[in-house]
Amino acid sequence: MTSPMGGAYRMSGDGETWWIEWRMSYPDGKTWFTVTLIELREGRVWRETVYWAEPFAAPEWRQRFVDRLDPG
Repeated sequence: MTSPMGGAYRMSGDGETWWIEWRMSYPDGKTWFTVTLIELREGRVWRETVYWAEPFAAPEWRQRFVDRLDPG
């Protein structure tokens, strides 16, 4: 069994709403980006929603809006 390596590289929020961006690299060479949305109530996690996506190139019409990240 193999496990991914990675970690959070950006976290932001205030009060009871937070989001975290992660990058996970698997032993087979694939990289996945995740965004985790966390909602708190009374200091505890009430709801967590996680979105996963493999890296992809932006369509030509949207390329001027892209902030490039090191895929490393």
